[in-house]
Amino acid sequence: MTFTASFDDVTHAAEEGEELYASRYQKDCERDFPGYFAAIDINTGKLHVAEFSELAFRKAQEANPDCVVHIVQIGAPSAVSMSYLFAC
Repeated sequence: MTFTASFDDVTHAAEEGEELYASRYQKDCERDFPGYFAAIDINTGKLHVAEFSELAFRKAQEANPDCVVHIVQIGAPSAVSMSYLFAC
């Protein structure tokens, strides 16, 4: 499935990112990468994992300069999440 983001606000981007993470990646990430950060490019649906949020974001940006990124800390409560709605 390909995602094309056209979000007008961060809330919508965050909801889409949370849904992607929960449905595709959460179980495996929590097993394999606890405490790391997952950056999900909402446009492509691709996951980028790194030890720090900035590195995960950079990986997503390098893979797709037009990314819309949602970041979660793996295994943390959903309060630790961010979405970015700007041209990367």
